[in-house]
Amino acid sequence: MRSRAAALNAAARRSGLARAFAYARIDHMLVRDVAPWIVFANESAHDFFSARIGCQLYQPLAGIDLGALCVRTRPH
Repeated sequence: MRSRAAALNAAARRSGLARAFAYARIDHMLVRDVAPWIVFANESAHDFFSARIGCQLYQPLAGIDLGALCVRTRPH
């Protein structure tokens, strides 16, 4: 299939049922080819801890260092 931008432009120029089918083909292509790669391109990481957990050390390649975690006597 041609580029995504060209496909979107071509679909926008159509009308009626032809337009709906063109957008359906684009939707199918995005779900099949693009959506599975989103998980690999998303670099966000979220770690949730209670207020009593301290010593949180984040390692860029491995994430949170579980061995470094400690329990605070008083939460901050």
